[in-house]
Amino acid sequence: MANTITTLIGAGHDAFTNLYDVEITLPNALANSTVGLVDEEFLGETFTSKILTRIGTFQPPASSLGEYQTFYQSGSITRQNAKIAVDRVIQLPIRLDGSYDLYRIFKKWQGLYIGANQADYRLPNPNIDYDYFGSIALKSFNSESNPVSPVTGSLEERATWYFENVVCTEVGEPAFARGSTNPIEVQVSFLYYIVISPTDPT
Repeated sequence: MANTITTLIGAGHDAFTNLYDVEITLPNALANSTVGLVDEEFLGETFTSKILTRIGTFQPPASSLGEYQTFYQSGSITRQNAKIAVDRVIQLPIRLDGSYDLYRIFKKWQGLYIGANQADYRLPNPNIDYDYFGSIALKSFNSESNPVSPVTGSLEERATWYFENVVCTEVGEPAFARGSTNPIEVQVSFLYYIVISPTDPT
């Protein structure tokens, strides 16, 4: 019992480490789908088209100019071409905590494209299959803390990333443990076709 109390005290102000708000709009096709781990009751009036959650870490998608090799005499020279390579997959550590339904929703979303045996899959066409795409809005906040009251910090919105035509491609499995107060998270991977990066408001 004493060890459990010590662990809880050491957890600190957990809520203040979540610096990103995530709003996920689910595909319309998800409301009528019977795939995945969701029962009939969940498919009824309780279905919601949006998910609001928080995450502690986020890696914005990287982009770079393409390269090619050209040869001059006995040497090889690396040149840049006009093609921009963009990482089209983002991973979000989704916290389950008291809402296991989040895990079930993402599994059901993934089931729209990937079969139960993980072998047969299909990617929807963004020009035709509108109902099979979702979207993600990810908001970050200033992390500066007030030296007089460092617990409060700053909740001023800093930047927002918008991801459109989003497909849920992979859902990790939760790992439950009683030995720590770490939040239960699952890594969820999303494939997107359009990203609108934030501009610095200052």
